[in-house]
Amino acid sequence: MRGCRIVAGCGLLLTLCLLVVCDSPGTGPSAPQEYVFYVSRQNQGMSGTYYRYNTQSGTLDTLVGAGGRSRIAAGLDGHTMFLGGASSAVTDDSMRLLEMLPFNGEGGTAVSPDGHLLALTGLGVTIVRAADYSTVWQDTSLQMAFQGAFSRDSKTFYCGLGGPDSNGVIIVTGLPSAPSYHIKRYANRVLNVIPSPDEQHWYLYCWVSVDVSRVLVYDVGADSIIRTISVSPGPGDMALTQDGDLLFFSNYGSPSALSPAPSYFYCYDTQRDIIDTISPIGFVNSGGEMIGRMVVKFLAVSDNDRYVVATGYGHAQIAVYDIRGERFRQCYQLDAGTEIGDVACKRSESVGGSR
Repeated sequence: MRGCRIVAGCGLLLTLCLLVVCDSPGTGPSAPQEYVFYVSRQNQGMSGTYYRYNTQSGTLDTLVGAGGRSRIAAGLDGHTMFLGGASSAVTDDSMRLLEMLPFNGEGGTAVSPDGHLLALTGLGVTIVRAADYSTVWQDTSLQMAFQGAFSRDSKTFYCGLGGPDSNGVIIVTGLPSAPSYHIKRYANRVLNVIPSPDEQHWYLYCWVSVDVSRVLVYDVGADSIIRTISVSPGPGDMALTQDGDLLFFSNYGSPSALSPAPSYFYCYDTQRDIIDTISPIGFVNSGGEMIGRMVVKFLAVSDNDRYVVATGYGHAQIAVYDIRGERFRQCYQLDAGTEIGDVACKRSESVGGSR
């Protein structure tokens, strides 16, 4: 990582053991707004650990709160977090439990742009009101529903479907007053769906096999796939900038190979149809020796389209990518055995709102 330096990090709260600083936070009049990213851990018990990264201060805090849930989304009130698991939960922004929700959210969590709706996917699809958690729409027959996103007007919800006999995209329209749904069928399991801001294109992350995944660009008007991007091997995640110009996606390498292929971090320019493959992130010790490479899985973009936070699937790594500077700003290596999960972005209270 060009221009990086090692600084002491062992004393940072509970579990941070190494910090690589690639670019210092802005401090002048043009300094970026403050955004806060929350990262969950995998396979937690009743008490869970979470990490909170602040883009302005460049600090990573460790929080202890409601456990057993690896999917995460931020409410637009600036104070509420939604956690998806076998059962789901609502916490404050310090991860203290506020309420349990009897809905499966293992496949993913999503908050509508207007902040009024929460979608939980997994063993079915459930959409509730964020104010009182009353059910707007639910279908538990849609087994193996995966991550999705709302349209910009909050009236439609899209998510992936990957059951043993049914693959495709679930589209719930007419929200919140008159919801109905249909399924757009595909040959392969759809792990994630993100619509473009104008909903004229869908970006689909499809799992084909252990060693092959694909990102598809679907043109709604033409009713056809206009771009197929092979991502090999290992499925990952996607995140789209607010302006819809850049799609970030990842793969976490092949678990089946004797010498697993590396994980990569990609950026697709949706306007110019150009893909930039960013090399795997390398971690070095104080002596400059390589001690491991990041296995990139989950991604989230800040609302100001300035930062992407990437987490390592099943690995103790978090990286912050500066989109404008096209470099990794900070990279964290946590204690061995820490299994990092999903990531979500929340604006600070002074800014208001969240993704």
